[in-house]
Amino acid sequence: METYTDLITGKSIPYNDDEYVRQKVEAILLEKGYTKDQVEVDAYREMTLEDHTINFRADILINCKDRPGLILRCARGSLVTRERETIATACLITDPAPPFALVCNGEDAELLEVVTGKVLEEGLKAIPTAGELARMVADTEPYQPSERKRINAARIYAAYAFLQCPPACRV
Repeated sequence: METYTDLITGKSIPYNDDEYVRQKVEAILLEKGYTKDQVEVDAYREMTLEDHTINFRADILINCKDRPGLILRCARGSLVTRERETIATACLITDPAPPFALVCNGEDAELLEVVTGKVLEEGLKAIPTAGELARMVADTEPYQPSERKRINAARIYAAYAFLQCPPACRV
């Protein structure tokens, strides 16, 4: 089975149809001045909501000093279909939630404001530099989603997780 060496972690990871997108995004992040210590690959959190334990995963989480700054979803295909899933993940993955989210398919990207879901920037230029993101995060108040918002986000996340394609296309 084919494997990749992750640019951030250095770990060997098995091939899947979306991994090349994440590796491309990781290369862009390094070019834009992020350190490997700022970038968390496969950020993971386990939460209990409404008496159910749920596991959440983000492709990439970028931290700015002592705050989460940006969550990234890296996958092939349409960006707009990933927006709600990514915003939902942002509301669940850390306390407080990162103020920004980014969806990227390797060729195009959208930078989203987590509180409103508004698209702030489009194109690969939407991926902020490390300095830009630090300023953006410093200019925003920490966002703590309400319990109701988290429950709704968990439902959205679960729906998208259920609909995910297998790691590798066998057609």
